Amino acid sequence: AKAAKAKDAVSLLEQEQRARKFLEDVFAAMKIEVELQRSETEEGILFQIEGESLGILIGKHGQTLDALQYLTNLAANRGVAGERLHVQLDIEGYRARREETLTRLAGHLAEKACRIGQEIHLEPMNRHERKIIHMALQDSRKVSTYSAGDEPRRYVVIVPRRRRRAESNRRSRENEDN
Repeated sequence: AKAAKAKDAVSLLEQEQRARKFLEDVFAAMKIEVELQRSETEEGILFQIEGESLGILIGKHGQTLDALQYLTNLAANRGVAGERLHVQLDIEGYRARREETLTRLAGHLAEKACRIGQEIHLEPMNRHERKIIHMALQDSRKVSTYSAGDEPRRYVVIVPRRRRRAESNRRSRENEDN
């Protein structure tokens, strides 16, 4: 039985080869010429995709890229019982630019929430992007954040901290009047 298990085991190298072949087949079917630059990450491997006019592969807010990454992981890990390879995809540094954009957005919206004294609800985002917003504001003394809604329409809410005190002070004054 042990020999059969060893034969069925899929190595991380084989999983990576499956991922690369899947991507090459997808790009060939789309008639898009790309170059895949491979590097290792803490979680697994990263394929940096380079080529001409690859915006179509990124999609709105990276949705197409995320879907392609998801499918690549399915292809790489199909039938794998043991250690699974985590494959990340990026296109011409898109993910770093998006993280920078979201971090800036978080700062601007936190200021706005304080200025208007109201919660701000962001558009729905994937788990990774929501985490970027939470991390950008985690040390803020002026706002707090939480996620609300159900997948795939989960979103971040930015709450000004001062507003809560002002409301509770007003409520206690109203109660004293009664």
